[in-house]
Amino acid sequence: MESTAANTAGNGAQKIGQPAKGAMRQPGETAVSDRDRLNGILRHEKQLMQSYTAGLAEALDRDLYKLFRENRSRIEALHSRIAEALFHNGGSASNLASQTQVTEACELFRGYLNQLPYPQ
Repeated sequence: MESTAANTAGNGAQKIGQPAKGAMRQPGETAVSDRDRLNGILRHEKQLMQSYTAGLAEALDRDLYKLFRENRSRIEALHSRIAEALFHNGGSASNLASQTQVTEACELFRGYLNQLPYPQ
């Protein structure tokens, strides 16, 4: 995903993401849009990944474990491709963080690092 694609939302907030285009741009309509379909697929894939993760933790047979791992990897790759398609077509956007927010998040993370039992 290209994080440099910034635009301004209707309320003036800076967003990272592409402007909505094509079938993505009808949020007020009752008809199912491409955005709704892609979000539904993403939710389903997330459930599948959670199920395969549980299967990996519980699989006793080596061949079954390998099958679970391969299937989960395929689903994860598909999930990434669909999330990128949603992002590039304007179906997904995030708020652009200010430098202060980035600095605070880094400081918080460094605080977590100091609590780890192993030296960094």
